[in-house]
Amino acid sequence: MESPLEQRWISGADTVPLDDRMLTHGLGVFETMLAVDGRLVRPRHHAERIADACARLGIDAPDWQACLEEIGHRLPGTGWHRVRVARSAGRGRLDRTAGEAPITLLSISPLAPPPESIRVITAPWQRNESSPLSAVKCSSYAESLFALDHARRSGAEEVVFLNTRGRLAEAATANVFLIRDGRFLTPPCADGCLAGTTRRWILETFPEQACEATLDPAETSTAEGVFLCSATRGPVAVSHWDGREIPVSAAFSGLKSAWLAALHGEDDGIFRYPG
Repeated sequence: MESPLEQRWISGADTVPLDDRMLTHGLGVFETMLAVDGRLVRPRHHAERIADACARLGIDAPDWQACLEEIGHRLPGTGWHRVRVARSAGRGRLDRTAGEAPITLLSISPLAPPPESIRVITAPWQRNESSPLSAVKCSSYAESLFALDHARRSGAEEVVFLNTRGRLAEAATANVFLIRDGRFLTPPCADGCLAGTTRRWILETFPEQACEATLDPAETSTAEGVFLCSATRGPVAVSHWDGREIPVSAAFSGLKSAWLAALHGEDDGIFRYPG
């Protein structure tokens, strides 16, 4: 039964076939967007990313405008909400990623405002930067969920993965940034991280202060600060890493204030469905 706190529906279909490969094999992609007071935050960036992921897997991309219209009719006008768009690979052979009759699953659920800070640990597993699914937001999400459960059992809220070369890659559900000399440094996608939409916003909004850089985990001990960022949480300061206290820098506080202000801006990155 559908939770009264969450709306779930299928765009352009009545049911999900039991042989759809998103159900049987986790073959599909998804995007999770933030909505604040009835406004979707940066849907154009999400549209570009899901289209790229679909192209990489050979899946027909969803009709993004149709998704926005359906979401807009149902999105509450107040509060924070998580909006999820998932696209399945449909039915097909095991030796082909392309299939027939892909479906789009949509959901809206209430979302609490992000925490002020977060505790992280280093994952005991690696992100494979050479994987064909690297930088793809794939429906097969068990690895990240397993990692989050490990973090919880270890007294933390998130894990950060190293890649196969021992460099920083990403957190289970977020990108990672180090602050050094007032600059925001984040691993390049080639090091195994997802091209997050908030990560993109930071790189584009602060071009002289933010950049990609291959990062050694030892650099966290000398960084002025560390933060994670995701579409639904924005930038969140890391207070502890493997039990070691991490300072919160003035540069991060300014970044967080800019992100909060942008949520209520009028740029073309925010969509509100009329009516």
